[in-house]
Amino acid sequence: ETVHRLSDGQAALDFLLGHDDASRAAAVTVVAGLQLILLDLKLPRVDGLEVLARLRADPLTARIPIVVLTSSMLPDDVTASYRAGANSFVVKQVHYESHAATLREIGSYWLRLNVTPSR
Repeated sequence: ETVHRLSDGQAALDFLLGHDDASRAAAVTVVAGLQLILLDLKLPRVDGLEVLARLRADPLTARIPIVVLTSSMLPDDVTASYRAGANSFVVKQVHYESHAATLREIGSYWLRLNVTPSR
């Protein structure tokens, strides 16, 4: 599986939605192959909740599963994430081994066990 890592919320929006006709065409190709988006809430430039809301509002990305993977344990962040359309909310683990295990479990569930409708 290919993993795309983006440095901030605006970069994620540009990559997934495009910012003009040419980049929108490229985004359509990229998004067609996506199975899952892991999204941090504490992103620079455009925060994760805004990214989540914009991805859910766009038909291109509306049905891609989005897992919020963040260090926040605030109940308001959990509630806001689900209201904005998150499919899951997972708190990042502090220790590397625990974090790696969490990522494996997320991947196993969303990419192997979970069944989604075709887009």
